[in-house]
Amino acid sequence: MAIKQKQRRNRAPLAVLKNDLRRARLARNLSRRQVGRMLGLSSSVLSAYERAVSAPSLKVALSLQILYREQLAGLYAPLYAFLVKQIRAAEGQSLDFEESGKACE
Repeated sequence: MAIKQKQRRNRAPLAVLKNDLRRARLARNLSRRQVGRMLGLSSSVLSAYERAVSAPSLKVALSLQILYREQLAGLYAPLYAFLVKQIRAAEGQSLDFEESGKACE
């Protein structure tokens, strides 16, 4: 019996959720244990973030940005690029809709 996968409507493909958290942590010569102590997180939670198994809350993501001294857009570059493309496309559709509405007036 085949198991149906949930559709991920309006969500980024899983490959886009990859990040540079591990690289940024290592560039600062920090262990997961050290980062965990500073931010009040377990090493296993940080590992899940680095492997893109789960995503940090906004508070934790901003804390990582501060600690690693890198912008979130850089830490999550594939996701950022995906969102830019998605939003720019939506903007274009919105402009097309507005212009067609004006033509009908």
